[in-house]
Amino acid sequence: MTAPRQPADLLQSIASTPVTARPGIFRASLDNAWSFINPSGGVLMSVALDAMQQVATQPGEPRRVPVSATATFCSAIAEGPLEVTVVTLRAGKSAQQLRAHVRPMAGGPSDIGLEVTATFADASASPIGADIHTFVTMPDVPSPDASARYEAKSPPPFYRNLDVRNAYGDVWWTADWKKGPARTARWFRYLVPPTGADGAIDVLAIPPIADTMASAVHQALGPQQTMLLLPSLDLTIHFVSPMKSDASGWFLVDSHGHAAFSGQASARAEVWDAEGRLVALATQTMTIRGRRVPRMA
Repeated sequence: MTAPRQPADLLQSIASTPVTARPGIFRASLDNAWSFINPSGGVLMSVALDAMQQVATQPGEPRRVPVSATATFCSAIAEGPLEVTVVTLRAGKSAQQLRAHVRPMAGGPSDIGLEVTATFADASASPIGADIHTFVTMPDVPSPDASARYEAKSPPPFYRNLDVRNAYGDVWWTADWKKGPARTARWFRYLVPPTGADGAIDVLAIPPIADTMASAVHQALGPQQTMLLLPSLDLTIHFVSPMKSDASGWFLVDSHGHAAFSGQASARAEVWDAEGRLVALATQTMTIRGRRVPRMA
């Protein structure tokens, strides 16, 4: 009998290594530990941001962190070695804008992969100080301990690395799932904490959990004759608050579907920590596909 697979370490999985002889070129690799059908688009986005952060932060200077990023998913990427090409678009005193192209090393001309553009900044350079000013409030939902576990008998590998609790909305794979409001709210906590040297959760842990907004669209469309798949077309994230070293590790992703139109769908999400701090804002467009697969129970 095969032993259960241990949860994957996100920061190890997304780590990229610069190619010494080729400035701006990085190597990375993903196995199926972070896959749904293919590797998660949010995880691939974090691979790109890891390489971009290495370019944005120069030796001896304060660490630059992502302020905003947009990933455009041009073609699906299977598990395996990756090449990341990073180009600096603009380098200012307090901010730097970059572009990264992630593609499979073994791919052909049609395996374009994804493009990510991002702005990195030195947070200490803010003219309004270090305080975070947010103008929205955290939704009133049950705590992680009061929320039901979000799990299935045979979950995709991605969910085997996370403790997920359902705070609002139905679980779409169950037999009694019904159409409802275009909203889901779920608590996420990594089973292997993705913490950096300062003890805080790394900001690059946000894209993988933000890339789960399809659940809100599923909720609104309800059961179909075929199971709907909603692969990402793009994902934009605004990183609002820095991570805290004393945080519990729980993040609430409150997702809202906007519309389904012409075979596409759009959604937005707010990402909160357990203390009620707004961590990130995200928007996404998806394409709607049908696939005849057995529903999980």
